[in-house]
Amino acid sequence: MKEEEGRAEWRRCNNDFLHFAEKWLWIVNRRRKLQTLVLNPVQHLYHKERSRFDIVLKARKVGISTYKGAEFLHDTIFVANTNTTVIAHDLDTTVELFERVKLFFQRLPDFLKPKVKRNNRRELVFTQNAFAEPLNSRYLVGTAGNYEFGRGKDIDNLHLSEYAFYPKPEKIKMGAAQALREGGKICIESTANGFNDFRDEWERAKRGESRFKAHFFPWHADETYRAKLLEGEKLRLSDEEISLQKAYSLSLEQIKWLRERKKELRGKFPQEFPGNDMEAFLSSGRPVFDASKLKEMMVKLERKKPLEVRDSGQLKIWKRPASETEYVAGADCAEGLPEGDYDCCAVLDKKTWEEVAELHGRWPPHVFARKCRDLCREYNNAVLAVERNNHGHSVLNTLRNQLHYQYLYHYRSYDRGGGRRILGWDTNSRSKPVMIDDLDEGLREGLFIVNDEGFVRECLTYVFDEKGGTGAQRGCHDDKVVARAIALQVAKEVGGACNATFVRGV
Repeated sequence: MKEEEGRAEWRRCNNDFLHFAEKWLWIVNRRRKLQTLVLNPVQHLYHKERSRFDIVLKARKVGISTYKGAEFLHDTIFVANTNTTVIAHDLDTTVELFERVKLFFQRLPDFLKPKVKRNNRRELVFTQNAFAEPLNSRYLVGTAGNYEFGRGKDIDNLHLSEYAFYPKPEKIKMGAAQALREGGKICIESTANGFNDFRDEWERAKRGESRFKAHFFPWHADETYRAKLLEGEKLRLSDEEISLQKAYSLSLEQIKWLRERKKELRGKFPQEFPGNDMEAFLSSGRPVFDASKLKEMMVKLERKKPLEVRDSGQLKIWKRPASETEYVAGADCAEGLPEGDYDCCAVLDKKTWEEVAELHGRWPPHVFARKCRDLCREYNNAVLAVERNNHGHSVLNTLRNQLHYQYLYHYRSYDRGGGRRILGWDTNSRSKPVMIDDLDEGLREGLFIVNDEGFVRECLTYVFDEKGGTGAQRGCHDDKVVARAIALQVAKEVGGACNATFVRGV
């Protein structure tokens, strides 16, 4: 290629990453053959949706680390004074990621290949581009076992690969992120590994509470994860497989692949090849509720949207109030701190036990009280049971003495004055097992009609502790669970569809 043509192609590659990657970068494919980097569907989707700060939860080997290697190499060789840092969870992966980038570099044509000052096991240092113009850029890799790696260096591109498996992830992330220069990029990507900082960062990103944008890529997004059917082979699908087929538009070849991988990996399959982001993390803890039922609900609810959303997403309506219908509500109260627990008020149809509306956010007690009052008024003056523990006292005081809401629930306590009623719901060592057991039965028997995917997510992380008590797993919340458990108790006491015997004041 003539120098003028080379310069023209260099300029095009500089301005068009996809052209550069798919024409000039080479990889070793799964058949161990060399080929150009033609982006797969997952890589194309990530390319369209990526941002400067990304957190990526993924199934194994869908191509995200390869994409980031290509993207950050592109920056490093086309933008002067660029420092790229990649940290992997172990030495083998560090070597593998760097060898992949070295292959990219080695097979570049002369008019794209920059001049190299250092090329060793952990870094590529570039002094000039192919046309002798100053470059002064570097591509550096390291292993997460070195906790100080990246600290004190100027970084423009930071890739934290398989972050969930780092020995001290918070320390590494904080040190390296502090070195990020203005305009820099960070990508945290990993398969799941139980409940740790990666899971916490993922949940914050999903809630819009961090600078990271959440990207999830399930196993069925990879078109190669399928097993060819033999001639005349027919698959008899289980109920779970039929549900998955409908939810994700799976082919029979994908279902066959799914069966084969599940036999190999057993309980580890959801972690390595998740179908949704919640099941990816379910590798620890002893869940209170039936996980298989909840996963079926998750699949059905993934694409279900509320009928109406208000208050910046903090109020969700699944069914508007109907005349002559009676409603009940349960409220779990928090402090209202920006980084604390959530307030939640769940409204149910008294007879059908269906979720119809939910308040969920962080507010000072007096603000939460007003929002609960307004919502319950809208639902035909729903009977409202507020958990009286801790900050619930303040919410109840506002509701009764300032807002004068007349339809407040009173709990009957036989331990306090021979069966007298007290304002609010009292969660104690006797009432809590009853309310959680009843909610569990309602979910297992299909008596409790669920519309909120977020509630199901909380149920999946609501576990038994070492002493047999129940609560949210570390880093998780249970406000949605508690609010609905309280509302269900009120629905049962004042009469519902199940005609179940209800014992008050146990």
